[in-house]
Amino acid sequence: MTLNTLRFEMKVTRMEFQKKGVGIKTMDDLDKQHLNRAFLFLEKQLEKVLYYDNTIRIGELSPGEKIKCKDYSNPRYWKKLQSHLRHRPKTKLSALIDNYSDNHKAELLSQLKQNCIKFDHSSIGSNTILKHMKICPVTGLDISMQKSDSKLLSNTGLKYYEKVEPKTFDRLSYALLTGRQNKYENDIYSQISKQIRNRYYDNYLRYNSTSQGKLF
Repeated sequence: MTLNTLRFEMKVTRMEFQKKGVGIKTMDDLDKQHLNRAFLFLEKQLEKVLYYDNTIRIGELSPGEKIKCKDYSNPRYWKKLQSHLRHRPKTKLSALIDNYSDNHKAELLSQLKQNCIKFDHSSIGSNTILKHMKICPVTGLDISMQKSDSKLLSNTGLKYYEKVEPKTFDRLSYALLTGRQNKYENDIYSQISKQIRNRYYDNYLRYNSTSQGKLF
């Protein structure tokens, strides 16, 4: 993506949490109703996030509010507070953000509601979703941006990652570039692609010769 993007997600370690909050148990539950519930659930979690807005106009605050802001902007202050004592300062901080700042969280919530993806139920299903994601068995990276018959990460995908996820591309270069060139692989993309192919077929031959374990 060419624009700066904020990614907001929740870490769920217990499936029961997801079942109760959203109602998604299997891929078959990925329909319009459940995806909308997932969005609303994520929105509620964002509303609960405690944050200090750096755009608070300190010069407009009273002396007492200025002192409080020093506490509110310090993560250690919140960590030391027992959970049952946080409600009052959180309420005061929210009031300061509402009245004396650009309120970035409110702006983010507004944009989420305006730009929420509208799902067409007819286009949603476990088979459809799975077809959109193709994984290279050597690198474990998504290659859905390549031709439909591609099964390994190739030049097109490498150029994509170089532009969109440069850190991923750098890791691939470090891990796969051998430093040797020939007339057939005269650029960095072709060299990396060759190494991916070599690893794939080396593992394939090793698997077929032993008939044990998984391919990767």
